Amino acid sequence: MKKILISITAFAALLLPGRLQSQDYLLPAKLNGLFGYIDPRGSWIIPESYEQALPFSEGVAAVQYYGRWGFINRQGEMVIGADFSDAKPFSEGLACVKSGGKWGFIDHSGIWIIDPVYLAVSSFSEGKAVVFSETGFLFIDKDQNTLYNSGFRIARPFAESMAFVIKDNNKGFIDNNGVWLFETQFDDVYSYSEGLAMVTRSGKSGFINRRGEVKVRVDYDDATRFSQGLASVKVNKKWGYIDRSGDLAIQPSFDYAGPFENEFAVARMGDKYGLIDRTGDWVIRPKFGDLGQVSKTISLREEVEKMVTAGIREWERKGEFEKTSDYLNRVKKENRDKAIEEKTLDVIRLLAEKYITPGNAELGLYNADAEMFSVVIGGALPALLPVPIGEAEWVKNNWADAKIEPLNFSVYGENFLITELMASLKDKEYFYNASVDGVSASAFEITADLGEIVVSIPDMPVIMDYSRPMRKSRGTSDIDISIPGNPVSQDKVFAVVIGNEDYDTYQIDDNSDLNVDYAEVDARAFRDYLVKTFGVPEENITLLINATAGQINQSVAKLSALAKAYKGEAKLIFYYAGHGLPDERTREPYLVPVDVSGSDLEYAVSLENIYNRLTENEAERVMVFLDACFTGTGRGQGLVASRGIRIRPKSPFVLGNLIVFSATSSDQTAHAFHEKGHGMFTYHLLKKFQESNGQVKFGELAEYLENEVNRKSLLVNNQEQVPMVKVSPVFEYDWKDFTMMPELASW
Repeated sequence: MKKILISITAFAALLLPGRLQSQDYLLPAKLNGLFGYIDPRGSWIIPESYEQALPFSEGVAAVQYYGRWGFINRQGEMVIGADFSDAKPFSEGLACVKSGGKWGFIDHSGIWIIDPVYLAVSSFSEGKAVVFSETGFLFIDKDQNTLYNSGFRIARPFAESMAFVIKDNNKGFIDNNGVWLFETQFDDVYSYSEGLAMVTRSGKSGFINRRGEVKVRVDYDDATRFSQGLASVKVNKKWGYIDRSGDLAIQPSFDYAGPFENEFAVARMGDKYGLIDRTGDWVIRPKFGDLGQVSKTISLREEVEKMVTAGIREWERKGEFEKTSDYLNRVKKENRDKAIEEKTLDVIRLLAEKYITPGNAELGLYNADAEMFSVVIGGALPALLPVPIGEAEWVKNNWADAKIEPLNFSVYGENFLITELMASLKDKEYFYNASVDGVSASAFEITADLGEIVVSIPDMPVIMDYSRPMRKSRGTSDIDISIPGNPVSQDKVFAVVIGNEDYDTYQIDDNSDLNVDYAEVDARAFRDYLVKTFGVPEENITLLINATAGQINQSVAKLSALAKAYKGEAKLIFYYAGHGLPDERTREPYLVPVDVSGSDLEYAVSLENIYNRLTENEAERVMVFLDACFTGTGRGQGLVASRGIRIRPKSPFVLGNLIVFSATSSDQTAHAFHEKGHGMFTYHLLKKFQESNGQVKFGELAEYLENEVNRKSLLVNNQEQVPMVKVSPVFEYDWKDFTMMPELASW
């Protein structure tokens, strides 16, 4: 429990648009393969120079620089060195970062607060984090104490004092104390946002309220969380926005649309991203390779301080018609201190009224012992509403007619807290006072110790999703959201993962048809499954996005050298999504780097040479996954158009300890699966890994891919696509029993 003292104020006029500098709101933007930061007008504030970039939080942003993660301020200065293999944004003064294959937490000085010992973690929010270890999913506090005395089979982030968990045969929500609130039978359930949680059933998405009742019909092809009163939904392959009643607020017209943040949302048309406002109009037309959400580069406290400082400086000026004696009396210390205190309350109220939406109040469950309802109001932490038990059912049944009026506000961390509110319902009025009634939506024994501007509030759990960083690219498929985790570590498995998507940037011809849709997201998702599901240390994986010929050859040479160094005990994995082409004369198949033209394969990478390099030194097993075809066609038509040919490629020999899973047979095309935002082959490959928790045998996997990929391709692409498996004679009789998991009886 921390006390937060805010002793500064500002004038209402300072809230007018344009008074804050453009650097106060930035979003990550990708151009020419690198990330930088732009303001909501599209002007570059921090030049593009990072491989990855996440939104700002608590005044800093996590960026990937030469393969390592660190944190920059809004001037682009590295304030925490790029020393980590992965990172997530700061939350409540801590950031989760990865080192040595494990996750831990650092503070703003870069000092370890919790050592890296976990396989996966969520960010801290209001005092709790979800971690994954050998015993399953656990909740911990900032002192690294395990809460609730047990682990869960599945644990989703806490939000608004509720968390979705699966334990034994129970599936539903718990409160801050680990007490079950209600069970649910949906296929999947996500964290609450603005009083509503997204759920899925039979491939469709909708929303439930805090009582577990369906609030928005489970009828959409996909959806994102509610934010600022709207949620994006997918209808007939297009994305639009609905309001809390489920009515369309912005018609479906985008290829992807993300949540609104700070009045803007990221949307995609084709393969380019732009920014829209709440009317659905383009503020920045789609031209970027990727965009992150709009976020403040200063903390809420800093925003208040900045506005108050400007206001007080104005107050301190001597008026034109003010006598010197009157001026000196007015600016005396006691008068100045009083002005600061008064303006502090003013600016907190003004900011709160800007961000809080009382019309979206969602009534939660009733605690009969405390005689209180939990209430969630958009933009603020959950509140409590005292209602006599004899009137509780009536309030629940008539809540749709309630009028909510916040009366006073305070600040806790990066969140607003309503310290007083009134709920009017027909001829009755109900009042909430935080200093009397508390601030926890479920831990009723906890109360707040509030003065005029001093806030003392218990930590409450609102935890980010552990499975993915906040950055979202091209929309998130079901295989990206729920990546299974396993308590295994395979430190003798080494992988090269390549996603060659952006050929247009590296080619002379300005033709976006050269690009391979979703190859980048395919590669990143495959890498994530290697790490989370199969326990491959992240430092054992070379991830190449838009790889050149030199990079591909170097990475394959590295795998070969590792096989030699481990003297036959290593397992090698090679994954490639991108273009392939055959030589016109020899029909030999080649992988096409982004800097090699389809009209000249002199510097392309021979698939046969890759097989030879991977098997030239003894390895326990070499596994190759190819989401590419070698006919001159592919997810785009650019390369075959440049050649004017279609050739049946020759299949290279598979020798050594080699197993190859290919996306196609013979002269077929490897298609995209646009509905899921992945390649057809990769989506089904990862889907089977997801469904089996990674424990699928290769024989079963091969049969699944052959059937499901071809069926779906015929349905959506009107063309056959039959994956195939080729194995070395060494594995002819036993390859079907292999898995990607370690062969340990204990597992």
